[in-house]
Amino acid sequence: AAMALAAAATNDSRFTNLKTYVTAQAARVDKNSATELERAILALTAVGVNPYTIQNRNLVDELKALATGGQIGSPNLVNDDIFAILAFRAAGQDPTIEPFKSVIEFVKRNQLPSGGFNDRVVGQEADIDITAVATVALTPYTSIGNAKNFLVGAQNSDGGFPSRVGSSSNVSSTAWTIWASGINQRASEYLISQQQPNGSFGSILTTSYGLHALSGRSLPVAVVSPPVQPVTESASQQQPAPTSQQVPQQPA
Repeated sequence: AAMALAAAATNDSRFTNLKTYVTAQAARVDKNSATELERAILALTAVGVNPYTIQNRNLVDELKALATGGQIGSPNLVNDDIFAILAFRAAGQDPTIEPFKSVIEFVKRNQLPSGGFNDRVVGQEADIDITAVATVALTPYTSIGNAKNFLVGAQNSDGGFPSRVGSSSNVSSTAWTIWASGINQRASEYLISQQQPNGSFGSILTTSYGLHALSGRSLPVAVVSPPVQPVTESASQQQPAPTSQQVPQQPA
């Protein structure tokens, strides 16, 4: 909800209260859960809070600490690596430096012959939601045109997208695919057709996805700058201090 309201440029007292709540909850994020850390980083950066100094914690370093064997979190999962890419990008990390670099390669290696992705390393059937968010994560760093082709081919006749090819359209999968492919007239018309009289798309979660997609924004909603690392005297004698140009910022 925080990401969706930030994407929609909401700025009233209720959003301020939500920002306060999300900031306070950062203290409860499980440092051993990659997905909890990733979600927190994406939400905090969306509302303008620095994940490097939150509740006496550095969530970015905690996420890096979960890197093992060239991937993040569970070695059997791909989804936690996909969202790690998005969290690192939101945190302004350099994609040419470990563990960011290896995580990008890990996700790319797990692309299926169809062009799609599954949330598990051993998965054989492409999942449209995971393919969509993998496309968002990888596009700034590598060519994955066949993933976009897979998504285009998965669109149903009603304009929406299913979670699996051939199944019924749903709001969440359609919204996630819009994140990957941009506003698609048929897809947005499908979303609007699913909106209920009270303005929602069903649950808080699906409403958040729908609002975020229709705002025209993708993930991450915002990107922050990492803290400047102090340069020791010996290091400064060997090489010039880094400049902002040496830490490329990726588009949101």
